[in-house]
Amino acid sequence: MTGPTVRLTIAVQWGSGLVWVWSWYTMYLEIVRWKHVTPSLRFNPGPPIHGTHIRAKPGMPLKFLYVCFFAAPVVFLTTTLRDRKRATMTMIDPRRVRITGHRCASLTF
Repeated sequence: MTGPTVRLTIAVQWGSGLVWVWSWYTMYLEIVRWKHVTPSLRFNPGPPIHGTHIRAKPGMPLKFLYVCFFAAPVVFLTTTLRDRKRATMTMIDPRRVRITGHRCASLTF
């Protein structure tokens, strides 16, 4: 991979890792301290406003938290596994690869 691609991969990896930590900590606060979310990750609206039948709905910040809570680990693990796979693929010494007549290359020892 080229320099800018490596830097972009590292930035995505770090960014998704930080978002992962932030979202899980904030979800912990939502469940334990603020009680807006149940332990099964369901929105828990409080009682309706007194004198009305209006129920609270999750706002954009809570919806954004749900997206980050589920997407950040997937992005982080995907970039990490792709980076490891790329690193192991480039560790093969090209002098040990013998090109044969078909598509597959075989290693010589």
